[in-house]
Amino acid sequence: MKRIFALLILFSVTLQSQALHSPKVFKLSDDYDQEIRKITKRKLKKIARRHKKDFITSGKGVWVNVWNYPETEDTKAFIKRLDKFDIDTIYLQINRSTTEIFKNKDGVDQILLEAHKKNINVIGWSYCYLNDVDTDSKKFYRPARYVSPHGEMLDGMAADIEENTSLSAVRKYTHQIKEALPEDYPLIAIVYSPKIKTKYPWEFIANNWDVLMPMTYWHSLKARKHDDIYNFVKDSIVQLRKLTKKKDLNIHMITDGDRTNAYEVKASIEAARDLGVNAGISIYPEHLATDGMLEMLKKHCDNC
Repeated sequence: MKRIFALLILFSVTLQSQALHSPKVFKLSDDYDQEIRKITKRKLKKIARRHKKDFITSGKGVWVNVWNYPETEDTKAFIKRLDKFDIDTIYLQINRSTTEIFKNKDGVDQILLEAHKKNINVIGWSYCYLNDVDTDSKKFYRPARYVSPHGEMLDGMAADIEENTSLSAVRKYTHQIKEALPEDYPLIAIVYSPKIKTKYPWEFIANNWDVLMPMTYWHSLKARKHDDIYNFVKDSIVQLRKLTKKKDLNIHMITDGDRTNAYEVKASIEAARDLGVNAGISIYPEHLATDGMLEMLKKHCDNC
């Protein structure tokens, strides 16, 4: 009996030691424990405060989709490259309507950890079809509330609204997200360039989302000289303000890194700055953006 009692004590001490020396693992679920609630609440408030002071999308950014995460062993090199060009924010795709909530959870955790070491923000984004609004809204607000095993959180979330753009679907999606997050949590909407699509719930999104991010992609233009690209971006911004009926619209421009070049990117940045784009500039996609393109962001987007 004494031997059994001694073994039980040893087993208990071992478990306590493991608990003390093992990293805490936070799990995403509807039933957050008290510690996660505290971390989440504190971080969400910090995001809201930062957005009130300066748009969380301000500065220079790059976009990463779910198919092009760096391999785990390459994450540090990936972050080092972005740090070299003074990139402020990684826009990291978390999911699509056709995937689970986290398409690559380990990749998210690793990028959060390494990016935050270099003071690079990570804003997640979700490509939502809005055919199943209940599920799609969860794919937005659950990542927004997620705490990684290292205690890291995303610095914001954006919604890519390209498929079902009916007002009823977008309204329901927006309402469910707002119900699940703090009142002042900033909502970021990735939208079309009006040069590409004019029929869209422009006014509703402008009045219910804090920052609009038009995808100003010109790579399909036949003529792509400086003025062609400058005018494409200019017309996109002018029409965006007209269609939303909101002159003080907060705009973050997503510039085109797909089959373009550094001088074209420079022309787009010039147009965005001249047109008063006030909430940052970023380039999509990161894996196709050359060093020359990122250098243009670094040189010409100091105060974006």
